[in-house]
Amino acid sequence: MDGSGITRIDAPADTDVSSLGRLAVDPVLTPGVRAGLTRIKGGGKSFDKADEPEAGVRSRSGKAPGAADANTTLTVTSTATTTGDKVEQRVTSAQPRLKEGLSPALTGGTQPRTLARASAKADGPTDAPVSHDPTDTDRWCSVSRNDMSVQALQPTPNQVEWAVDMAVRGELRGKWLRQGGYRDQAGLGTVDPQGLFPLPSLNGGGRIPANVLLGILAQESNLWQAESGSIPGQMGNPLAAVDGYYGHSTKDTLLGYWRINWDKSDCGYGVGQVTDGMRLKGHEKTDKATGQKVETSLDPKLQKIIAIDYATNIAASMKILADKWNEVHTDGQRITVNNDDPSRVENWFTAVWNYNLGFNPKSEAGKNGGRWGLGWYNNPANPMYKKGAWDHPFMDTSLSRENITDAAHPQNWPYEEKVMGWAAWSIDTGFSYDTDGKQGWKGESGYATAGFQPAWWLSVESRSRVSPPLDTFCNKNNGCNAGKPIDCPDEACYRQFWWTQENATWKSDCKDSCGNEKIKYATLRAEPGRGYRLKNGEPVCGGAPDGSDVVTSIPAGTETWSSCGKASSTGKFEFTFHPDWDKHYEAKADLHSIGGGHGGHFWYTHTRNDDHLGGAGNRMTIEGEWTAGKSYDLAAVYAYIPDTGAQTKQAKYVVDGAVGGPYERVVDQNANGGKWVSLGAYKFTSTPKVKLTNYAKDGSADQDIAWNSVAFKPIKGRFVQRSLTAAAIFDPNQELNSNSPVTSLETPVRSMKSLYEWGLGLADQAPLWNNNGNGGRGPRSGLRGAVQGRQGRG
Repeated sequence: MDGSGITRIDAPADTDVSSLGRLAVDPVLTPGVRAGLTRIKGGGKSFDKADEPEAGVRSRSGKAPGAADANTTLTVTSTATTTGDKVEQRVTSAQPRLKEGLSPALTGGTQPRTLARASAKADGPTDAPVSHDPTDTDRWCSVSRNDMSVQALQPTPNQVEWAVDMAVRGELRGKWLRQGGYRDQAGLGTVDPQGLFPLPSLNGGGRIPANVLLGILAQESNLWQAESGSIPGQMGNPLAAVDGYYGHSTKDTLLGYWRINWDKSDCGYGVGQVTDGMRLKGHEKTDKATGQKVETSLDPKLQKIIAIDYATNIAASMKILADKWNEVHTDGQRITVNNDDPSRVENWFTAVWNYNLGFNPKSEAGKNGGRWGLGWYNNPANPMYKKGAWDHPFMDTSLSRENITDAAHPQNWPYEEKVMGWAAWSIDTGFSYDTDGKQGWKGESGYATAGFQPAWWLSVESRSRVSPPLDTFCNKNNGCNAGKPIDCPDEACYRQFWWTQENATWKSDCKDSCGNEKIKYATLRAEPGRGYRLKNGEPVCGGAPDGSDVVTSIPAGTETWSSCGKASSTGKFEFTFHPDWDKHYEAKADLHSIGGGHGGHFWYTHTRNDDHLGGAGNRMTIEGEWTAGKSYDLAAVYAYIPDTGAQTKQAKYVVDGAVGGPYERVVDQNANGGKWVSLGAYKFTSTPKVKLTNYAKDGSADQDIAWNSVAFKPIKGRFVQRSLTAAAIFDPNQELNSNSPVTSLETPVRSMKSLYEWGLGLADQAPLWNNNGNGGRGPRSGLRGAVQGRQGRG
């Protein structure tokens, strides 16, 4: 700008510009921080509110939310301002070190929160016992996570769209569903979704448009019934938003976030995040002022079917949405928009606003200073949305292709505008499936990842007006100035802007300019097929090493509800969880059950070091141990690595019960997905055990680590134990933990990798070093035994 000393550059407004203005760097979030933001959401001003999941931020790749890529590196994207060229650099994020505990500022408390588990000491609580049960026996929500008797099918997007298309017409009935299978877990016999939750009626007549309900499901869950690590077609834990299930405080920091507050449990389940009646009997929600119950717990069988079955969950969700419409269509507190025709998408704006607990009924005005109406938090004019809603409708790619990235920062739009956006432009699920359930792969004909068919408008311009101008709900009627809305400092300030008008119109020609329902499954038909032919995540039902005895991740006879049927295990697998100071088991919240891998089931969590609440006895440490079902003399040991949910390069398996043991074997799970990996061969003197924990020196809660199956294979041979003193010459600055060769000589001690492979060769028939044909050979059959080595500098 001439004369100002300021130069305009062509770069996005939220970039960081270099000192000379030649490079504009995009904001970068580590996977761990991004995962935390996903959980914490865009909460406002420290007010209590029902937090909705932020669709579009969570992983859709089969990894856990925020899981890192193979190398856990970050991509820094910059723009050269003089040429407009994009520059990408990959860097590794440095890990901070913490000392004795966490600062009060980081934990949300007044005292430092120590990293260690509860221990017996004079000024603290006595020891709580460790837990071996992955379920939450002390929960307040009805259906426990990590319970193998209550697992949910992850539906394909087609199954969800079909269920909605059928439900809005009252046809989501048992005769169209495949009965039995995983649905039998609820104990209901025949499952009839709209027999359990009949088609609701709307005040004033009409019905819910399919695309509005699909928009809500996209926003609530990404169209998921099971947790995010489950790929459509797999089984998994029912989707119960972790923060709502455990009552995690979204006002706490990432490290304090895991603390459990059962009394604050939200208990939303499944694709519609159904909360009503989903607490255990005796723990129902109560009125804060009177202490009286404000809900009735559903029958336990109903609670189970809502948690595990997407179709029943959708029937229940539709009833909730109808109730929200009826609440703002009740005489004396009617709040409508446009011509109020329920068949038009935009006219659901206030009902969807209400779906997110945005309505304060007239009957409760006495509790709110005499005020009632739609709350200010979700008002589009709220200044917290100025980076999004004030600029353009959510996901409106007709205005700019860049708006597809709105899903990466959805906190910049109020709940109802996100739902309108999904209804108008759909959601990218990252997966493609045929109606029969066959997964499509990129490059194949018909590959498409849109979650559902969006609603339709007569013109592109009309679609872009799916959300209202700012002054629609911010004007003289509620004392609001759309040109400069007040950024309220407290809840009392919010109340003065609650919206109470009977009608607000931004489309006077709604008959022609409002959105219309689009039903994909117009013809009534049976339920679409379950997902199969998965590129990643297909259960592996056989293929264990010949003659081996397999110990699975779940007890023998446990139903997996996959193509593998019931688990076939010859031993026992057991977890160990450590209590926190409140005698809760926080690590269970970061444990996930997945219907994939060998035998149709595995578990995964995230690796952690001491700085990330991991390590011996710490509150986020999880230990898993496989115990063989019989004794062995000589045996080789193998571990199966699933092809999803396993990214760590530092999985440290500990083999116990062998002569000279225990032995540590480090496995790169990321490089061995879908494979059996040898852990060596041993002479056992007691029952073999294999242990794996989620501790890793580089563990920053970003990389997955998995527990699947372990195999013990009896072998014949002669046990020979050899001790080796390896004197090697190293450069004084050589990193001894590196696999890089330290000498050009072809010897077993030229690197850690070669030494390990040589030792493995002695133990399990791998190629032996033979000094290039000049001796050093050993016997080439049978068991050679373990190698004990010492390295030093010479």
